[in-house]
Amino acid sequence: MKKYILIVLILSTFIINSTYAELTVIQKQAAIDAKTDVDIGLWLITGFSISGIGFCTGCYTGLVNAEGSSGGLEYYPTDVNLSYAIGCSALIDIISPLLILVQKPTVPPYRLLGKSPEYVWHYSKTYRKSVRIQRLKWTAIGSLTGFGVCTGFILWFDSLE
Repeated sequence: MKKYILIVLILSTFIINSTYAELTVIQKQAAIDAKTDVDIGLWLITGFSISGIGFCTGCYTGLVNAEGSSGGLEYYPTDVNLSYAIGCSALIDIISPLLILVQKPTVPPYRLLGKSPEYVWHYSKTYRKSVRIQRLKWTAIGSLTGFGVCTGFILWFDSLE
């Protein structure tokens, strides 16, 4: 009896190992497909644009604040205006990449045709996770680049006095 149990255990180990190997192949393929499917330029520009929106919002907030305190619009930047511009740009740059995670990526259906339900489930799960990570990475890079450009512009504009 012990001999049969030992044989069953050995055979089940081979089955589990082959299933795990198939699973890792599916996950690696999904990650590779996700990297090739993500439009890097689109997400870089998205991050850069979001940073510009933060910059414009901050500049406008600084102008409105200056208008309320001095009785008229101050077109020339003051320290308060600059801190509003940099602060709003930084705040929106921090929040915006997290909003990208809300969007749920879809798996191209031609990659799933004729596959087993387990394959579809594992592939879809890994693909969505990888696409979100890629989008977040490139949006954050664009956002940080935009923040650097906007901050450099603000500091350059401030040095003109």
